[in-house]
Amino acid sequence: PCCIRMEDLCTEMDRTLLDIFRSQEAILTLQHSFGESLDAGNYQLARARYLRGSAEMGPLMWPESSMTAGLTVTVTQSESKAEPPTLRMRSAWADASSGDKAALAEGLRRRRGQSAENEEDGESANTPTEVVNPIQWFGMQPPKPLRLAQTKFVSAVGCAVELAEAKLRVRLQLDRYELLQERKRGMLASASSSDGPEK
Repeated sequence: PCCIRMEDLCTEMDRTLLDIFRSQEAILTLQHSFGESLDAGNYQLARARYLRGSAEMGPLMWPESSMTAGLTVTVTQSESKAEPPTLRMRSAWADASSGDKAALAEGLRRRRGQSAENEEDGESANTPTEVVNPIQWFGMQPPKPLRLAQTKFVSAVGCAVELAEAKLRVRLQLDRYELLQERKRGMLASASSSDGPEK
C-alpha cells in the first residue's frame, strides 16, 4: 500500500508540474500579445494625430467633468480554494445614445475655446447619464486609425486581465506542488524510520 500511495503521489506531482509549464507558456503568450497590442495602439494613435492634428486628438476633446470608466473588471471568488478567482472584463459603453451626443457637444465646445466657468455651478445640462464610448468625443466620424487604436488598447486591457488570472492560477499550482513535495518528504522519512537498521 505504501508503494501505491507513493506512486500516486508522484503521478500527481508530475501532473501538477505539467500544469505549471502550460500556465507559464500561456503567460508568455499573453505577455507577447499585450506588448503587441500596446505597440499597435500607440502606432495607430500617432497616425490619427498626424491626420487630424494634435489639437483635435488632444485633451481639449475630453469631457473631464463626465469621464466614467467604460471598461471594468469583475472578480468572482471560487468556492474551491484550489481554483483561482475568475476575472472578467465588462464594457459599459453606449453606442448611439443621448450620452454620446452630450459628450460630443461638450467636446466641441471645449475645442472652440468656450470658457468652462459656467460648469463650476454644477448645473451643466449636457452631463451624460450613462457611460459613453470615448471614440464619440472626437466627432461623429472619427478617423479610422483612432478606431483601430481603441480596438488595440481594449485588446491590451483584455490581455492584462487574462494575464492576471493566469498568474493567480500558476501561484495556486505552485502552492499545490510544494504541498505535494512536503507529503513526499514526509512519506520517505516515515518509510525510512519504520524500516530502521537491523540489529
